[in-house]
Amino acid sequence: MTLFDIFPSRYPQTLRAALLTALLLPGSQALAGQTARCDLGAHGTQQGGGLAAVLSGNGEFLTFTSDASGLVANDTNNAADVFVHSLHSGVTRRVSVGVDGSEANGDSNLSSLSSNGRYVVFESGASNLVPGDSNGFTDTFVHDRETGLTERVSVASNGAEANAASSLAAISPDGRFIAFSSTATNLVDNDGNGAAADIFVHDREIHETTRITSSSGAESDGQDEYPAISRGGRIVTFTSDASNLVTGDSNGVPDIFVQDRKTGLTTRVSVASDGAEANGPSMISTISHDGRYVAFTSAASNLVPNDTNKAWDAFVHDRTTRQTVRVSVAANGGQGNGGSELPVLSADGQIVAFVSQADNLVAGDNNGKSDIFAHNRATGRTIRLSVGIDGQEANGDSDYPSISDNGWRVAFESQATNLVANDTNNTIDVFLTDRRLKPNLADVCNDAVKP
Repeated sequence: MTLFDIFPSRYPQTLRAALLTALLLPGSQALAGQTARCDLGAHGTQQGGGLAAVLSGNGEFLTFTSDASGLVANDTNNAADVFVHSLHSGVTRRVSVGVDGSEANGDSNLSSLSSNGRYVVFESGASNLVPGDSNGFTDTFVHDRETGLTERVSVASNGAEANAASSLAAISPDGRFIAFSSTATNLVDNDGNGAAADIFVHDREIHETTRITSSSGAESDGQDEYPAISRGGRIVTFTSDASNLVTGDSNGVPDIFVQDRKTGLTTRVSVASDGAEANGPSMISTISHDGRYVAFTSAASNLVPNDTNKAWDAFVHDRTTRQTVRVSVAANGGQGNGGSELPVLSADGQIVAFVSQADNLVAGDNNGKSDIFAHNRATGRTIRLSVGIDGQEANGDSDYPSISDNGWRVAFESQATNLVANDTNNTIDVFLTDRRLKPNLADVCNDAVKP
């Protein structure tokens, strides 16, 4: 499953993107520092665009998927590949490659990075990235950019390959743990729930794969997808429509769950502050590095008081205080008049960026497009981020933000053509924005072609 499948009603053909700028500037409209397009070929030539841009926590590396053949030399596989762009050296490299550097014989996508950018996790249908890949399914891989090695991590603890597809992987900030969703039944013992997707965690250091279950150890009776994982791999959050992961789950819709892998306790976090279960579905969570804060999207109307917009909203649940707050709101606390989705958190969980179709979260929102907003949970301020260098509104939809740990940089895709000059390739592109004036992003995003 890809991001196109997550909210089909609002993803007709594209993913959309976000621009992050200063969160503490006065006024409702932040001013962008620098915005640059980063899916360019040698000497800044336009290519076929890019998707699913994710920034490393340190803000120095950008990974994305593209089927363009001109981003690196000798790209002849006619397939979607995963790339990493160094914002320090300005070099783009293809990382969805075999252990010998050979290009993949199938599509690769949905990548993510460890905080230091060394490890890249991605999914691929290729069969030649590692020896012995004969299962004919999409697998989850990790590429070590320092050693050049690629390993398959959607395997059992004894190394046996999965007997079904694995996807939607998340990597812990330290790069040691990989959480992924799989319908395989042979990754752990006693997997008897059939074709239901489960969440697994693979420890790359000790080569152990475990499955997320209920607190009692009972396997899920539903579909478990979209994991996120904290620093150190202790806390895993995921979406599930199972009804047996916690007691009293009777709402019949997908919820957001968290498992503490140290204690084995599984809890539901898409709940109101008084513990009431959601009266609508909740989807796709992200987590702060320490595992305390969980951001998610929900169509429920009873998670906070006065939720009457009949739309998806973005929420943050504090696992320490057990309080749930809505963050897709205007600076005065007013609710959006359109749906808001896909919230992402800074490392400390204080800044939340999200996508919204609402036009009343800030003044002057007249473009009729999905925009990216950021909410500062400390100050209560909400600003719009998806604007061009001179502050003009984007002329295309924006979506799917990825934020650095400190909140300075955000990677994104956009269909807009007015975020930078000379954008004429008529496709979705990958962009980077930085509210600081240095370094020159145009320099780091115009790179020398590398394999």
